[in-house]
Amino acid sequence: MDRLKFIFVLILFSTVGVFVKKIDLASGKIAFTRAIIGFIFLVILALFTNKKIFINQILNNKLKIIFSGFLLGLNWLFLFQSYKYTTLSIATISCYCAPIFMLILSILFLKEKPDIKKIICIFISIIGMILIFYNTNNSSSAFNYNHSLGILYGILTAICYSIVIIINKSLKGIYSLEQTLGQFFSSTVLLLIYILIFEDFNFNGLDQISAINLIIIGVVHTGFAFFVYFSSIKNISGQSVAILSYITPIFAVLISIFYLKEPINTLQVSGGILILASTFISEKKNKTIY
Repeated sequence: MDRLKFIFVLILFSTVGVFVKKIDLASGKIAFTRAIIGFIFLVILALFTNKKIFINQILNNKLKIIFSGFLLGLNWLFLFQSYKYTTLSIATISCYCAPIFMLILSILFLKEKPDIKKIICIFISIIGMILIFYNTNNSSSAFNYNHSLGILYGILTAICYSIVIIINKSLKGIYSLEQTLGQFFSSTVLLLIYILIFEDFNFNGLDQISAINLIIIGVVHTGFAFFVYFSSIKNISGQSVAILSYITPIFAVLISIFYLKEPINTLQVSGGILILASTFISEKKNKTIY
């Protein structure tokens, strides 16, 4: 049952871009609203399920929670910017360099010893990204994309997410609910500061369609999805989680091509395959998976 819930939420994550593209708001406002709705939803859910929230756990990890929450907010901001400048498939594949960046950061900062397989995977992923970059802006000019900028935001998304994962691994004595609430709250604070400085706090132009999609992202894709994600992942092996996570980019590419009718060329497909293959191989252990 946990595996089915995990697969369901991964498919849910793959559809975020569809709703973001229907919201006529700046990326900072979308990310801010997502964070605050997600935070409120989890608090209400905890109250209805009579689950106690241990504030002391958050306070004991406050510096890491604040920093990782800030990076999570930036992760969403860059992700939504990527959706605005390129297709859902290219944005998602660009973001899926996260495992490779996490591998590089682990080698640099956690002093993990790299093996030849992981080094080869890093180079394969870089080649894949070069293929996605190559001639992208000329391939679909009629759609008014700026793929290079979209891919850049996707890579920044991957870097932020990689650091968040590394920080999360170092957290001690904190449950997943408290961790998520703390990070959502920190994200809300950062994104509020961002929109006050770089955007504005005027939501008056928000139309009905944008408002509905914004609520869906906040409640379904953030509060509900993160709750199901953390409640199911604890009973699934790390190896299975790594492999099942490929459901998200695969579904995102299919949605981009067949539902949104967004363009994609042979080089971009080849680059995407190299990136996904390299991350899969880098995470795969040399043992049978049951």
